[in-house]
Amino acid sequence: MSTMLTLQHARALGKFTAPLLFLVIASCRSGTSLATASGDRAPDVLRPGAAEINVSHLATATNAYRMMVRMHPDSADREAGRGETAVRTIDHAGAAAVLLVSAFGKPGQFTDTALVVRSTLAPVWETMHLGNSTTRFDYDGAVVRVAKTTPDSGTRTVEHSYDVPVFHFNELDVLIRSLPYRVGYNTILPLYSEGSDALEMDTVRVMSKSADNVWTIRFADPAIVATYEVSASTREIVRYEFIARRNGSRVRRERIPADR
Repeated sequence: MSTMLTLQHARALGKFTAPLLFLVIASCRSGTSLATASGDRAPDVLRPGAAEINVSHLATATNAYRMMVRMHPDSADREAGRGETAVRTIDHAGAAAVLLVSAFGKPGQFTDTALVVRSTLAPVWETMHLGNSTTRFDYDGAVVRVAKTTPDSGTRTVEHSYDVPVFHFNELDVLIRSLPYRVGYNTILPLYSEGSDALEMDTVRVMSKSADNVWTIRFADPAIVATYEVSASTREIVRYEFIARRNGSRVRRERIPADR
């Protein structure tokens, strides 16, 4: 499975088919401030092109999934929608690149296509279709240029300049799969959030490795605390779940076998 469920997915669901997932996420996300325990040293910031990024596992693949939501204090999961993600290894401007494609909900409801440099995971561009709107993101290190087009309002453009080169949220799964897997490794990810149009400095930590060769990774931002389980042999995500900080509701991503 590929991209992280971010705010724009929740907005799509809230507007069209599943307000329940919107309630879990949309009211929670905000601009980030990194907090550490008193006296703790903040972890280093992981930047595109860092030596510890491991992309040897990246290969073309497609996965279908469904999102299951358990609203606190309910005890039962409910399906909030289905989607598909794809990772495609391609050439771009004479260099190896990765195309990340995701779709969620009904046809045309939400699609996102993003290009990143394979060796560095530096984002190049991204196009997001949400209902009748189309947003183009162009990335250049610490600069993000955004152009949003809607039928009624035309095109609005904005440019952001940050202090550090950024990744973006829709490559988060690939980033998680590409970390150096050793217990205790932790870092800060400078993630541009397409949904809130802001930079977040979010934390990730490699927690443990199980007897059946699966790594557990914890990701945290202002809205959620997420748990990834990743196969040590293939670096495929075998389980993903997050808990909304504000209300304790749970969302998990469940892979749909190819024969269904």
